[in-house]
Amino acid sequence: MSLRRRGPSHTLKRLLRCSVVGGWVMLLALFFSFAPLHASSPEYQLVRLRFKRRSQLQAWVDGGLDVWHVDGHTALVLLPKTQISAFQTERTQLEFVPQPAMASFPACYRTYADMVDFFSDRATAYPHLLQWVDVGDSWEKANGLAGGDLYVARLTSPEGPDKKPKFFLMAELHAREIITPEVAMNFADDLLRNYGQDPTVTWLLDNREVWVMPMANPDGHARAVQAENWRKNVRLTGSCELGAPPNSHGVDLNRNYGFQWGLDTGSSADPCNLTYRGEGPYSEPEIQAIRDLVREQDFDILVSLHSWGDEVLYPWAHTWDAAPHVNSLGAMATRMAAVSGYTAKQTAQMGYVSSGGAADWSYGELGIASFTLEVGGIEDGFFWPPCEKQDQLYQEVRPALIYAAMVADRPYEVAGGPEAHEISVEPDGREIRVRAQVSDQWSGDDRILTAELFLEELGAPGTGIRLSPVDGNCNSDTEWFTMNLDESVLLPFAGRRVPLLIVAEEVTGTRGVPAVAWLDLRNYDVPASTVVSFRPVGAQELAFAIQNGRVFQGPASAGNVVMTVRDRQVYVGEGVTGELLYTLEDGRVRVGEAGPVIYAVRDHRIYQGPPEFGVVRYRIDYDRILGPGHSGDNIVAFANINLTIEEMEQACLLLPVLMDRLY
Repeated sequence: MSLRRRGPSHTLKRLLRCSVVGGWVMLLALFFSFAPLHASSPEYQLVRLRFKRRSQLQAWVDGGLDVWHVDGHTALVLLPKTQISAFQTERTQLEFVPQPAMASFPACYRTYADMVDFFSDRATAYPHLLQWVDVGDSWEKANGLAGGDLYVARLTSPEGPDKKPKFFLMAELHAREIITPEVAMNFADDLLRNYGQDPTVTWLLDNREVWVMPMANPDGHARAVQAENWRKNVRLTGSCELGAPPNSHGVDLNRNYGFQWGLDTGSSADPCNLTYRGEGPYSEPEIQAIRDLVREQDFDILVSLHSWGDEVLYPWAHTWDAAPHVNSLGAMATRMAAVSGYTAKQTAQMGYVSSGGAADWSYGELGIASFTLEVGGIEDGFFWPPCEKQDQLYQEVRPALIYAAMVADRPYEVAGGPEAHEISVEPDGREIRVRAQVSDQWSGDDRILTAELFLEELGAPGTGIRLSPVDGNCNSDTEWFTMNLDESVLLPFAGRRVPLLIVAEEVTGTRGVPAVAWLDLRNYDVPASTVVSFRPVGAQELAFAIQNGRVFQGPASAGNVVMTVRDRQVYVGEGVTGELLYTLEDGRVRVGEAGPVIYAVRDHRIYQGPPEFGVVRYRIDYDRILGPGHSGDNIVAFANINLTIEEMEQACLLLPVLMDRLY
């Protein structure tokens, strides 16, 4: 089949139908869209062009001008040298920029085959953490040519809840942005290698699913490997000359999604244009595969990796209007940008609108909190960062990707919330001292209200251990908090290393994401005996204490023994020669040795009589004893230890007996 380029007469006719906005600039942009282009070619020059109006820049972009970056009213453009004199004649401010070149594909970057080998190896090495899934075909594969499959890696551990929030990281919709697959693969590798070592990574994979698609455009990547400045996929349209990237054949995959597809601005209907949107929404097999995956998996947050710009972008891209969740989206983007040294902005604020993009689609159609992360900047080598920049660029965005995974459980609710930093966990005698700085400086400078500590599992607000401000007051957007954890908290975790989580809340009521550190109790010295004490609400003194099988009225140090427990039998006074009061067995309290059941413990509830009768006397909520109602404020007494663990069954069984004695 002979492929031919549309001639000048077609260009002129199309121009006459176009808006006069941009004037001669529109003409140049349209002419430019049919010129062959290669980043390393001597026939093209990277220039900075000054524009006066937003509409002028939009006309350049819609006409096919290869705009690499916009800064204020200046656009960095790869321009055919044949057009330079025309721009200069019209007195446009034009500045030449040293031109990057990619004579050959850098050896440190991976090919499609390298990517497949990488994840196959990791799936073998980490079978409990990684699933490697084929979710669709590239255009060439779907049409019986070489091509490739679209692969996605699912990373999560067998620990944690059955249903976990999901984060989707997608890379390389645009083929020439070769740093993005490397960032995606490095992130996956980071999570796999650091699981069980890094507390945050371990907690993430225990409580999140992280899905990574490193190459959304494998056919285009193969062109990039040939050192071509290729942007689109490789669909053959029959109307464009082979080669001539990036304004060649192919579809811009980031203009092919169905949400706001086909707008007059923001994409092109011309198959030879840099931003050709395709014959219809979801026309490309790559986008069909992504669409089906995202809908099926019901992701909670999505990040699409692009380059370059040092930016974190959020919807909308197709309009300058604000998105419904603009405050939350902006807060999350600001947080991700701050830790990366990037800038956060609405996508359209790059300088021009674009339609049919991934982030607008996933947010606009499915409500997913969605972002575009533009990796690297002008100082990093444009689309082709050198090998020595690769790890640096990953390390820049790593905190942003970790944050995106952390917020997946409730992104719109935690946006703008404060976070803990600089957590220290240090032994202090028989106790552990925890200290952390909590700040809202990235998220609105609101006054910190509280900070709570959780061990191993993140609980509901108000159910953790409340930390104390070091200076005694919470009166600023940055506070230091501290807490000494004693044996009553540490004993259930003795011999283990568990995640310690700190969650803070600011004065508006917004809670941030948890910060994670290790609480290492593998060498914790478990004492020979433990005192379990109960204190009624409002009382200053203990009501009862249990130690070494003896039940004391008041503190154990007072020596007032009222009952003794031996071999699950409860006797009056001290010793086992007195009257046998109760027998404790199988979670039940019987009168005497084999009398009726008067109390029972099941599922953190204390029943009066057998549990099948369903009369709840008390509820156990960690160290709090609640009344039978559903209110969390219906507190009857406090214990000094976590009563919900199995080892505390005996204390729970004695609790109603003691409460009867008290009241």
